Amino acid sequence: MSLLLLLPASQPQLPLQRAHILHKPSTTFWTDFLTRFMSACRSQPTHQYLLSSNHQPTDSACLISSFLDPEGSLGFTVEYYKWYKIVSDTKTGAMYALVCCNQPFSQPGFSGVFNVPVQNIVSMDVKSIAFIELLESWQLIKAVGAPNNVTSNCVYNNLRAAENLQPFDLSLPNATGPWDIVFTQTPYNDRKVVLVNITDDYAPLDVRTVLKFIDVPEFVLVLQCISQINPLCTLVQKAKWIYFYSTFLNQEGLALNIYQNIQNQYKCHKSNFAHVGQKLLAWVNYDPAASTWHINTDKYHNTLLSDAG
Repeated sequence: MSLLLLLPASQPQLPLQRAHILHKPSTTFWTDFLTRFMSACRSQPTHQYLLSSNHQPTDSACLISSFLDPEGSLGFTVEYYKWYKIVSDTKTGAMYALVCCNQPFSQPGFSGVFNVPVQNIVSMDVKSIAFIELLESWQLIKAVGAPNNVTSNCVYNNLRAAENLQPFDLSLPNATGPWDIVFTQTPYNDRKVVLVNITDDYAPLDVRTVLKFIDVPEFVLVLQCISQINPLCTLVQKAKWIYFYSTFLNQEGLALNIYQNIQNQYKCHKSNFAHVGQKLLAWVNYDPAASTWHINTDKYHNTLLSDAG
């Protein structure tokens, strides 16, 4: 369990759902609009794009909500197809198929196949809890690896109401049977377990990974960041892992807004604290096994504290 310096932040804004039209457009207007839209859609590259969160299996793959500049790698990629998406761990090579609307899926070679959005979640670490809670899905967390380390009242009270405050034990027979998915930072051989590789250091995207997607006829989202180009990215890029969790919840649109909000708030607070006196701060981490506190002195945490004043 880590103690974090919490900075005030406004609630993330949800994606705009409806546009109000003052005057009813003519038929010519809509014809011209659709013609321009389809023409622009066809002219776009078929990779590097993220489909909107309301993408349906029968949609034409032209529902584009945003795209990211392909200059590096965060550690995973997402490929979008008509009625499923593939999340790939670029470090371990693990691939997860996320299937919409209970469609049948029998392709081999996947570490796990999940019907999305998932409903019953087990989180073996507190980092996953934080991301899932940001995505407004805390009520889906039904068990955790260390209940005593949960600092979220909503999640803890939900576990207590379900009388499930015992530490979740993956080693028990059929432990994952009742659940849809288990997020963990420790490798485990189970098709319902998803390994989350959130680390402090990210290498540039391997050339072979880039070549792999050049001729892919569907949509590929490569989540990227190069710290040498943008120093802020080194600190804030961890927040981009919210995209990873959002794919399992069909909340990509919300994740994009949340990340933008985090980035803006970080820049704002960093700028504000640059004009105040320095405070004596330490980032500490609790080890429940040894019942001891450790001071984190690595570059990532030191820079984060420095930016926070």
